Amino acid sequence: MLKLSQGEFVTVSKLEAAYGGHPSVRQIFVYGNSARSYVLAVVVPTDDALALSRRGRRRGQALLSDALQSIAREADLQSYEIPRDFIVETRPFTLENGLLTGIRKLARPQLKEYYGPELEQLYVDHDRRQADVLRTLRQDGANRPVLETVSRAAGALLGAPPPMRRPTPSSPISVETRCRR
Repeated sequence: MLKLSQGEFVTVSKLEAAYGGHPSVRQIFVYGNSARSYVLAVVVPTDDALALSRRGRRRGQALLSDALQSIAREADLQSYEIPRDFIVETRPFTLENGLLTGIRKLARPQLKEYYGPELEQLYVDHDRRQADVLRTLRQDGANRPVLETVSRAAGALLGAPPPMRRPTPSSPISVETRCRR
């Protein structure tokens, strides 16, 4: 169990069990720390999901992101229990590489040591992207449509991707949100 920056307690083993039950997820390590308000993950996809991801990195990321979102909806998870981003690991966690214990549970200290720097960099990258979006909105948000500006600000603060503008049959332009990886 870990406590996030806003005081939420997260039972990572519960999340790992829920996400690990998806047909596209072979193994998952959920990571977080008390300085952050959301979790990240390392996902080992199944062979089928990995084959699809070989057709394109974005396609594989989207497939796994959709899998995590689907499980989160089914399990009625809170937003802070959904990994905001993740690393795709093609090699399973095993006894041989030291990432599983003798009873085949995740070796958390070893996983944290092995993936920690890369996961912490994901946090830094998210912070930088958020600051960039907010800075841009402060500079030219007054010249943009209100809905777009508010959507982008909310997305940046909540960790959602920037809205995409797409034409729809009923109107020339609508604002939709892209799937986040």
